[in-house]
Amino acid sequence: MSLFSAAIKGVAWSSASTIVRSIVSLLQVSILTRFLDKTEFGIVAICTLFIGFSQIFMDLGFSIGIIHKQDITPQQYSSLFWLNIFSGILITGILYMISPIIAEVYNTPSLTNILSLLSFSILFSSIGNQHRTVQQKLMRFKYISVIEILASLLTLLVAIILVTNGYGIYSLVYSTLFNILFSNLLFFFIGIYKDRNISFHFILKDTYPFLKIGIFSVGTQVLDYLSREVDVILISVTLGKEILGAYSLCKKLVLSVYSAITPILTKVLAPTFAYIQNDISHVRKIYYDVIETISIINFPIYFLISIFSYGIINFLYGDNYTDSAMILSLLSIYYGYLSTGSPVGSLQAALGRTDTGFYWTIVRIVLNTLAIFIGSYFNNIEGIILSLFLVTLLSKPISWRITVKPLINGHFIEYMMKSIKPLLMITVYSIPFYLFLGKVSSIIVIIVYSLVYMLVYGFVIDRLLPNSYCVNLMKVFIKKIYMIINCYQVK
Repeated sequence: MSLFSAAIKGVAWSSASTIVRSIVSLLQVSILTRFLDKTEFGIVAICTLFIGFSQIFMDLGFSIGIIHKQDITPQQYSSLFWLNIFSGILITGILYMISPIIAEVYNTPSLTNILSLLSFSILFSSIGNQHRTVQQKLMRFKYISVIEILASLLTLLVAIILVTNGYGIYSLVYSTLFNILFSNLLFFFIGIYKDRNISFHFILKDTYPFLKIGIFSVGTQVLDYLSREVDVILISVTLGKEILGAYSLCKKLVLSVYSAITPILTKVLAPTFAYIQNDISHVRKIYYDVIETISIINFPIYFLISIFSYGIINFLYGDNYTDSAMILSLLSIYYGYLSTGSPVGSLQAALGRTDTGFYWTIVRIVLNTLAIFIGSYFNNIEGIILSLFLVTLLSKPISWRITVKPLINGHFIEYMMKSIKPLLMITVYSIPFYLFLGKVSSIIVIIVYSLVYMLVYGFVIDRLLPNSYCVNLMKVFIKKIYMIINCYQVK
């Protein structure tokens, strides 16, 4: 199978998986909001904050090294696996022991049991994390997608059974643990019985080449996590668990869309870039096309969420959460623009330059801290989100100079126009929808207007960006669909 064919199949399977998982995740949260209050979601958000941070250290950045290196021996795979297990046990133990301290800091005794239980998710992840990375490296996206879809559907079932039987907040805890354990066990069995690259072999020296590549990745992920979650950190210690719960639900909704759309391409990009890493001009062309494609596809989706934020929250979470509509509206635009920077991670991993991401994240923490400081003058979350978006937009020249230019050269204006053109067009195009449809609450009306919005948007993009890679790709796709329909009509 050619690289192009493998990439296309990868996109198809990744699309199916991410879309199904995002829908299931939203359905699960929508059901749980009928049984749990905002404070309980706030408690889980605090736990997730610490679990997410701890998981960064689980594989010590070895996943990046596995994607990049093309000649890994079975002995190296085995040593990496056992180091994953050892680090998983260690981090789980540390988090388990400090759970009472964290609960005391937040003055929430129930945090002790919940965080202690969720700490085992790190150990469970260490079992299958490496095997999942190997499947991605080999472009076996079918295996990954089937496992992810099956795990998400079963997790939804477990959550519903538990919450309807009075388990309360623990229905969310146990269903999360089930999801992680089930999926990682399946990846483990694939690694053991199909790839057969794990044995009782462990030599620390085998892991050094991967550590050299991954150490910058770990540092980058730590700093990136802190910069990404600084809003949650501040809200959790200043505004209380109830407000944090409402905010985390809005953020989860936006991130569900983010994770459903953006990784479809970025999951496939890392191994694709790795195969052509010696042809920089080819890499640069693909990278620019991907940024433009993500912008053209993502922006209208995020702007639709922003426009109909009131009705979406009312439908998914109920009347008690509609006062958070402005938070959802601003977060949608912010994450829509952030999505245009997501392919750079795949580029860094494929070219073995994760150090550039590390340096940029240090700068980003400084910029985000400045943005939050400026936004705090508004005395609300909305002001902070708006400030973060503006600082992100204005810091693009610095981001390009640190993360893109050292890898693929090129010119800043060419790079920037790939996302700015679609952003300006969608902003102007969306203004009438904001003015006249912002308070629509009927989900049927929202769906109808969304279809109209997307159809007209497609026409506008075709006229204003006729030569873009994304538009040409969509034309080819539509033409093939038309040919298939004609063939059936002839028969």
